[in-house]
Amino acid sequence: MGQDGLSLLVSSAIWTRYEPLRELTPDVLRRQLAVGVDAAIWGAQIAQDLMSSEDGGALVLFGSPVGQLGFHGTTAYSAAKGAIGALTRQLAMELGAARIRFNAISPGPIPTVGEEGYRRRIERTPLGHLGAPDHVAAAALFLASDASRFVTGQMLCVDGGLSIAGL
Repeated sequence: MGQDGLSLLVSSAIWTRYEPLRELTPDVLRRQLAVGVDAAIWGAQIAQDLMSSEDGGALVLFGSPVGQLGFHGTTAYSAAKGAIGALTRQLAMELGAARIRFNAISPGPIPTVGEEGYRRRIERTPLGHLGAPDHVAAAALFLASDASRFVTGQMLCVDGGLSIAGL
């Protein structure tokens, strides 16, 4: 891609508040969807205009196993992440003719400093351990690279098999 264009957009924007349906407020739902879904749509629209029709490009979003499977107490988050899957498929269809690939990553639990309580997830993960940030980064690099030039509309689960075992 020339220096004046854009070849890649990676978007992981999300605002998170976990609440069950009974406690969910309109403000929380609107904010979660605005940051998690609206930002992805508007980012894709801008990226489409900046990507060369000759060279195309790649867009990579971030979903979640929760968006595919659901999980107690995550109503708005599940809705936002589920929408990412639908958006990924839709925009892959819509932007394919312009040689723009659209994919998403669904990372499983990645421990960060100060987080505990992952033992149950480790026990349920077929590979027997949680992921690391570099596992997710490698998936993003693959989807951004020419190695994935024939991959579009996919949600790549980087979760050690958790999504097939259930949350």
